[in-house]
Amino acid sequence: MDGTLITPSFTSLYGQTEIDPLSLHSLTGNHSDDIDLDMVRRMYHAKVQEAIRLIRPLWTITLDGALYRPQDWQPLTADEAEELHDLIDTIDVDAIISEATR
Repeated sequence: MDGTLITPSFTSLYGQTEIDPLSLHSLTGNHSDDIDLDMVRRMYHAKVQEAIRLIRPLWTITLDGALYRPQDWQPLTADEAEELHDLIDTIDVDAIISEATR
């Protein structure tokens, strides 16, 4: 991966750090056998990456939620962090889970 690690969890940019921020297993509950959780992770990852790139186009998120940036990076401003949180908070997780249900 090119770039330098900013944080092992993108959630630390705007709130409490989650160990595996791209795992939505807890949201699927007892229905997880009917849901392709790998697809859920990949689809959610794509949406989070899209949100991050709206604010910082050169930043990259890995499938485990780690965030990388180019060498000449600047930290997010408070407004950017709030905007990122809002963008990620509006991701329609229910639609992603519905699409990944077998």
